[in-house]
Amino acid sequence: MSTLLVRVDDRLIHGQIVETWVPYLNINQIIVADDEVCNNPFKRKIMAMSAPPQVQVIIKTIDDAVRYVKDDFAQPGASPRSMMLLASIEAADRAIKLGLPCNRLNLGNVHYQNGKTQISASISLNRQEVSLLEEMNRQGISIFVQPVPRIPPQDIFPLINKKFAQS
Repeated sequence: MSTLLVRVDDRLIHGQIVETWVPYLNINQIIVADDEVCNNPFKRKIMAMSAPPQVQVIIKTIDDAVRYVKDDFAQPGASPRSMMLLASIEAADRAIKLGLPCNRLNLGNVHYQNGKTQISASISLNRQEVSLLEEMNRQGISIFVQPVPRIPPQDIFPLINKKFAQS
C-alpha cells in the first residue's frame, strides 16, 4: 500500500523529519518539491546529504514533483512510503492545484515574520495563507498541525479562529 505524507515545513529535510517521521512511517523516499532548491546545486547536495542512507531523496520542482507522484503512485504494484516536503503554504496550494493526490496536509513549521500571526508554537500565518488553507479545506483536504508523530494531530482551523478572532 502506498503512503504519502504531504508536509509544509520551511526547513524541508531536518532533524524532526529524519529522526521522527522517517522511522515512524517507515519512509523510503523523501520528495523535496521546491523550485529554488531544485535549481541550486549546493542546496540540492545539502538536502540529499541530510537524509539517512536508506532513504531515497528526490528533489524536483513543484510541477515535476506532482507529475512524479502521480506517475509513481499510479504504477501497478507500487508501494512507496513517501513524504513530500513543501516549503510554504503557497507551494502546497500550487501542488494541489496541479493535481497532487492529497487529502491530508501536515503543517510542520511555517516560521514567523512580520505580518503573520502565531497560531501555534511552530506555525505562523498571514491572512493570505489562511485563505489558501480555507480553500484547500473546502476541497476536502484535512489540514492539521503535527510537528512530530508523538504529538497528536490538531486541526488548524480552531487555532486560526481563536487567533484571528482576537486580532
